[in-house]
Amino acid sequence: MKKFFTFFTFFLLILSFSFAEKARFYKDGKVIDIMYVDSEDGLRVRDKPSLKSNRLCALPHRLPVKIVAIGKEETIDGLTDPWVEILLPRYEWETDEPEYGWVFGGYIQNNQADFKIPQTAQQLEDYLKRANWTLPDTKASSAEDHFNFYTSNYYEYVYSKTKNIIDADTAWFFQNYDDDDNQSTWKVLNNHQIEIHWYIPSSTNRHKNPINKVEVLEVKPVSDGVCFINGTKYLNKPFENRHHWSYYDAIKMPLIYNNETYNDNNKKSDIVTAINSSIFGYTQEDYSFELRHELLEELLKYGIPAEGSYFETEYRNYWDRIMSEHQKNADSY
Repeated sequence: MKKFFTFFTFFLLILSFSFAEKARFYKDGKVIDIMYVDSEDGLRVRDKPSLKSNRLCALPHRLPVKIVAIGKEETIDGLTDPWVEILLPRYEWETDEPEYGWVFGGYIQNNQADFKIPQTAQQLEDYLKRANWTLPDTKASSAEDHFNFYTSNYYEYVYSKTKNIIDADTAWFFQNYDDDDNQSTWKVLNNHQIEIHWYIPSSTNRHKNPINKVEVLEVKPVSDGVCFINGTKYLNKPFENRHHWSYYDAIKMPLIYNNETYNDNNKKSDIVTAINSSIFGYTQEDYSFELRHELLEELLKYGIPAEGSYFETEYRNYWDRIMSEHQKNADSY
């Protein structure tokens, strides 16, 4: 009897430990909506909840991810946690249809880790691509009014899968969109410098004189939404400089996952509020209520919530059904 009691007690301890490990993925009986990558080396996303499954992509440290379902537990690297199904970031989708993958729960946390200055070239590249770096006042400086760094398929006009192409006032990407080889490109040299090859050949240039020069810029990150480039302060203002690219392009980019966003008045704002405050500030497009709602609907599909707004209700109505279906599939593994 004593042996049975000891075994039963041990079984309860193991069971309670298992529940405790999974409990941090729930709040008020529901799966936590957004969690954050907690791995400075990045986090691999796989097509199934197994280390033997195919790798889909890698997510940078501190990236917010939309949780979809909680899977089986496993011990990896000394950590016992469940596999977690997530919605892939929009910029990783191959089409306009949502794509999902699995990550090991030991490397995602409820709270975003504190910002740290990039220590490697790769960290600086990830940092730069998560913002539309814009001058607080474009009329008050002779510096480049904005820098937008991206790699592949962030815009419908860009076909490169391998090149780092830049959009800036010196070289608008769409000036040369008909020829992938005729683009201004950039690369990271180390954790504080980038090299830009400004290139606009006369054959594709309609706006400026031909350019073919290389420039090295010093980058000093301050926070997720503030940095200095060659000594000039820039803010992450996703919807500034609308004459260069469209809102539909902007909401497909890594910058929608940046928690430090600034509106046209240089005030901190979430991405949804930024749309509402910026969308009527330009005249080149039809900035109607329908357009605003359409953009918000797209953000909903991308897993971007807006607590306390009418959008939050639509968000929950959209995702509750999907998460229920995915959880049933997760329980079957």
